[in-house]
Amino acid sequence: MHPQLTLPFDGAGGARLENFHVDDGNVVARDSVEALVGEALGSRQLYLWGSEGAGKSHLLVAACHAAHRAGKRVALLTAALVGEPEMLEGLEQADLVCIDDLQVLDRQAEEPLFHFINRCHERGVLLLIAAERAPEALDLSLRDLVTRLAWGPVFQLPQLGEAGLADAIRAEFSHRSLAVRDDLVAWMLKRLPRRLGLLKPLIDAVDEASLQTGRRVTIPLVREVLQDVQALEDAAAVRDA
Repeated sequence: MHPQLTLPFDGAGGARLENFHVDDGNVVARDSVEALVGEALGSRQLYLWGSEGAGKSHLLVAACHAAHRAGKRVALLTAALVGEPEMLEGLEQADLVCIDDLQVLDRQAEEPLFHFINRCHERGVLLLIAAERAPEALDLSLRDLVTRLAWGPVFQLPQLGEAGLADAIRAEFSHRSLAVRDDLVAWMLKRLPRRLGLLKPLIDAVDEASLQTGRRVTIPLVREVLQDVQALEDAAAVRDA
């Protein structure tokens, strides 16, 4: 198995099943990932699909951490790597293989992936695959690959609803030992993208600004951080022009 594809776990930080924010829309998918890792799903393959920021990559990394803690050999790669020569060779020696961003799979990688999935099923390898679209909606020329991708359960992973996202924002601030008022959370929901994956970097920046200035986390502070971030993005756009 390619050693560079084995996750370098340090046991600190990062995505975990325990810190994945759930609501009624995504709890079944999260629980199914946990069941897959624990070999209690009733299937050795699981496919997740949903828009960017829904938490697919979080769940794949979290599954690898959980499997690693259970003593399993794990591998995580993006579909962009699948098309590289011999990239999949020997990976079926892992206990769990996670493949992310399948919607970017190259045409020439379709057949190698098809045969790899077959080898994984023959060896009883756990497969967790994620993409932005369902198997039948992917732009794949090899129809047998579409069938293979749907061999196990297929779950859509929706974005968090408003209440779930509000709870997630509070939890992200709380995780950083920051207390926030409900009016700030409501302000963020009204003015910012409703995708937790996009909000986390902002929350990190707010955390740093609060630490550096000694100010409480309020709407004015978040607004200032947003302005600073926008200024940096504008400057980068000018440099790249």
